[in-house]
Amino acid sequence: MEKTGTRNVGSHAAVIANIRALLATRGISRAALAHSLGWSESGLYRRLTNRTTLTLDELDELSSALNVPVSGLLDPTAAGR
Repeated sequence: MEKTGTRNVGSHAAVIANIRALLATRGISRAALAHSLGWSESGLYRRLTNRTTLTLDELDELSSALNVPVSGLLDPTAAGR
């Protein structure tokens, strides 16, 4: 069980890292992304610092806002940076 939990946390951290890398590469601020999503900046911050877990629906919203498939958030080589 612990191994699976660790793997899930690592995967979530990797998704966050991929999102942050996309923002940096594309020159998109967190404020601009939060605005385009209709989220508060603090809500986005909590998600990008792993204080709040991203839901599947939120991943879908993020992928649309960043114009990448959800797989691009999961695997940076699929993001087409």
